[in-house]
Amino acid sequence: MNVSRFGTRVAGVGGFVNISQTAKKLVFCCTFTSGGLKIAVEDDRLRIVQEGKTRKFVRSVEQLSFNAAHFATDQQDVLYVTERAVFRRAQGGLELVEVAPGIRIKEDVLDQMAFAPLIRAVKPMAIQGAAK
Repeated sequence: MNVSRFGTRVAGVGGFVNISQTAKKLVFCCTFTSGGLKIAVEDDRLRIVQEGKTRKFVRSVEQLSFNAAHFATDQQDVLYVTERAVFRRAQGGLELVEVAPGIRIKEDVLDQMAFAPLIRAVKPMAIQGAAK
C-alpha cells in the first residue's frame, strides 16, 4: 500500500507507520476506483453509474508505505473496505470476502483489478440505511 507518494507529489506517511505496525486490526476505507466514480443505491442495490478512471488495486505501487503480506499473521487482521467490496489479507494473498448487493463480481470487481484475489466464500455486504 502506498499512502505517501503520488507521482511527483510526496505527502509523507505522518504517524501511519507507527499506527499500522502496532495495531491489532487495520481497516482501510476507500473507493474501489477514483477519478470520476459515480454510484447510486436503488432498491437496496448498489449500481456503478460511472467507473473511476484510476484503479487502486494494482500489482505494484511507486512507494511502499505498508506491506500487508509482512503483517499477514494471526496477530494482525487487515481489511480493505470499499463501496462495492470488502477484502481481507489472508495467507496466500488478498481475499474477496463481501460484495455489495447489485455488484457483479466479474465486471465490477475482478475486471477493475490488476490481479486476481482469492475467492472462497463471498458474502453479501450490508448497505447502511437499507430498508429492512
